[in-house]
Amino acid sequence: MNRPPAISVCIPFYQGAAYVEETVGSILAQTDSDWELVMTDDASTDGTAEVIEALMARVADPRLRFYRNPERLGMVGNWNKVIGLARGRYIKLVCGDDALRPDCLERQARMLDEHPSAALVAASRQVVSARGRPLFVRACYKRSGLYPGRPAVRQGLLTGTNTIGDPVAVMFRAGLLQKTGLFEPSVVYCTDIDLWLRLLLHGDLYFINEPLAFYRIHQASTGKNLRSETVRDFLRVVDRIEAAGGPSFSRLQRRWIATQSRIKNWLRHSVYVLLAQR
Repeated sequence: MNRPPAISVCIPFYQGAAYVEETVGSILAQTDSDWELVMTDDASTDGTAEVIEALMARVADPRLRFYRNPERLGMVGNWNKVIGLARGRYIKLVCGDDALRPDCLERQARMLDEHPSAALVAASRQVVSARGRPLFVRACYKRSGLYPGRPAVRQGLLTGTNTIGDPVAVMFRAGLLQKTGLFEPSVVYCTDIDLWLRLLLHGDLYFINEPLAFYRIHQASTGKNLRSETVRDFLRVVDRIEAAGGPSFSRLQRRWIATQSRIKNWLRHSVYVLLAQR
């Protein structure tokens, strides 16, 4: 383990005891073996840490590392903590209740290898219910291929939603974090898309239109339908991208973005609440 791996899979657990075996198992089953798995537990009270430690003792794989936060850092703090421990040139953040298809790491890393201009690679994801039942596939583009970064940033902001994908659908170049910084604590509801768009100011997007990951929805993940707060958060992302040298938007365009964000957040929340327990 002296040589840094190509890929750092980072799992920030919180209250995830029920999903540890499935999530970690999907990493152990990868066709690509040049990875490390870094896990943090954010002071869970449901036995998450104990389940992780028992699994690590059973599989005895030196690629697995685990750290337990003595106090809660919160979602963004835990995400940044686990990424800060990564050693790979590519980073794959997998939330503690999601999972990967066996060829996910291999396929995404290969695209970053073959396309040096790509800052990140995203893939379609299979949305599943709390019980793991397949519900539908989400994709940000209709065809696989390389998309210029800055137009993708502009398009992403004008849609008012996360067009790139949830963390489990994305792999990015670790070296770019020196330019972008980590996840931003002041962005509460749009944390992932804020970083994806900042990364795309420094490179292109490669998209794979095949579901390479499983994104789970359940009561805990649906949360409250905080449309006003989410809209304000998305507009904060617009401000941050403009300040970072990205595209700028007129007052009318900002109203359009706010309307899109409000509508799409309501639709997403409604669908997820309806399907979560199937």
